[in-house]
Amino acid sequence: MYLHAEDAHDQRLAEQVLQLSIAVPALVEADLEYDAALAALKELNRRVAESGWIQVEHNALREAGMRLVAAESRRAAALARLRGDS
Repeated sequence: MYLHAEDAHDQRLAEQVLQLSIAVPALVEADLEYDAALAALKELNRRVAESGWIQVEHNALREAGMRLVAAESRRAAALARLRGDS
C-alpha cells in the first residue's frame, strides 16, 4: 500500500516536472516577445514625439500595439500553465 502511494506521488511529481519543463521556456519566450514588442512601441512613440506626425506612424503604432497585446496574451497563458490553471 505504501509503495503504491509513493509510486503515485512520484508519478504526480514527474508530471509536474514535465509541465514545468514546457511552461517555463514558453514563459521565457513570451517575456522576450513582450519586451521586444514594448521596445518597438516605445521607439515608435519616441519617433512620433520627435516628428509630431502621429498620422505618419499610425499603422506602425497600431501593429506594434497589436503585437504587444498578443505577446501579453501568450505571457498570461504561459503563466497560467505554470500555475497549473490549464
